[in-house]
Amino acid sequence: MRRPTRATWIVAGLILAVALVLGPVALALIGYEIGVNGFVAGFLMAVLPVPFYVAFVLWIDRFEPEPAWLLVLAFLWGAAIATFFSLLFNVMNEGIFTAIAGAASASTLTAVLSAPLVEELTKGAALILLFLWKRDHFDSVTDGIVYASLVGLGFAMTENVQYYGRALAEGGADAATVFVLRGMMGPFAHPLFTSMTGIGLGAARESDHTWVKWLAPPAGLGMAMFLHGLWNLSASYGLAFFAAYIFIMVPAFIAVAVVTVFSLRREANIVRSHLESVVAEGVLSREDVIIVTSVWRRIGATAKALLEHGFGQWRARRRFHALATELAFHSWRSSREADDDAQRIRGQLADAIRATRAKLGLPVDFRQPEPALVARLTREIPLPVLADAPPRKAAALFCTFGPLAGESFTIGYTGLQIGRDPAAAEVVVRDSRVSRRHVWVGYGNEGVMAIDRGSVNGTWINGQRIREALLRPGDQLEISDHVATFEYRVHG
Repeated sequence: MRRPTRATWIVAGLILAVALVLGPVALALIGYEIGVNGFVAGFLMAVLPVPFYVAFVLWIDRFEPEPAWLLVLAFLWGAAIATFFSLLFNVMNEGIFTAIAGAASASTLTAVLSAPLVEELTKGAALILLFLWKRDHFDSVTDGIVYASLVGLGFAMTENVQYYGRALAEGGADAATVFVLRGMMGPFAHPLFTSMTGIGLGAARESDHTWVKWLAPPAGLGMAMFLHGLWNLSASYGLAFFAAYIFIMVPAFIAVAVVTVFSLRREANIVRSHLESVVAEGVLSREDVIIVTSVWRRIGATAKALLEHGFGQWRARRRFHALATELAFHSWRSSREADDDAQRIRGQLADAIRATRAKLGLPVDFRQPEPALVARLTREIPLPVLADAPPRKAAALFCTFGPLAGESFTIGYTGLQIGRDPAAAEVVVRDSRVSRRHVWVGYGNEGVMAIDRGSVNGTWINGQRIREALLRPGDQLEISDHVATFEYRVHG
């Protein structure tokens, strides 16, 4: 398992130190403006709901929980660093707008032009840093939304201290209105805006297309600024705010929720497809895979461990789920990007999983998975009924031509899925001519079968296009139009 390096802790320590310096400075500036009484009351009103919002974000981040220290840094960046620099530059820009357009227009121009630009850049800087610095912890749209939400929640908390305190300091008549608008109707505003940047960066990380990698991040940041500016503009025109809220902000929030759901499904598919290969290796049992790929079964297993065996077993069970998920995502990342330490890290994860299984006292049952599990893992056309007995000889596909030339892939009891999509295939061939799920190779009652999964450009065995075929040692399996060739081999 890859542990944080010394350089990682140095960078994290620097971010923490800067946040601990700039955060109190920002709060002191706010307190100076609104007074002690307004500051204390505003601070309490802003802080009290934050744990509930954070808990919801952590619930979203359930398949591959990010390290707690990274989540804390993201929140502190929003609450301290982004807030401080936003205050600084917004004040400077308001002074410029005052000199150009007069005091009457400066406030509106600052809210509509300066705030969206400055605040989304300062918040987005945290996401860009994580994207470049912690690539192994920022590899999906879900990760982008989670980090963005925490940065946005931290920023909103500190900003709300100013708004609540100012309303109370001015007599309190508008405090209830401000609380309803910012605390009840708009607590998701900053997380929503910054999530656009997170989605753009997450899409760039997941995509294999160069144009997506280059265009998605600036498009996400641009959308964050646009929504932020529209929100602030509508707030300046009374009833227009409610129209913008109902017809723009609520649909935008729903859209992000839908993106989150589909991203979580994709993560579940990644976990599912990249864990099935370790069932036959004695790392996970078939029951383990079923539990790890279901949120409700995970909850049930951890609850049972707590109620029947205590806190220690509960922690071990949670660690077991986290290790299994990390192994799946490590396999997925390794299939997409070269990593010299991939095999070593995979071995460490596998050893940690075996040790945790032993601590939990889980049965060592690595028999061939049931057909229903195989169908669930593949989620495609019906596959052949698996043989009643495990194969006596080891079977593998050896790549003789293509991007994977020289690599060998053992055919486990659940078979091998070959395709372009790392979320659904163990053997990933990166070529636009290869379908997302191109061909499955696995065991049937008669032997090892190759089944085309409805690919666009077809699958060939010894030069003949097939829909389904029984493989014999030495057969040449060709993917698409001379993209990759595999030789079927049997050992032992």
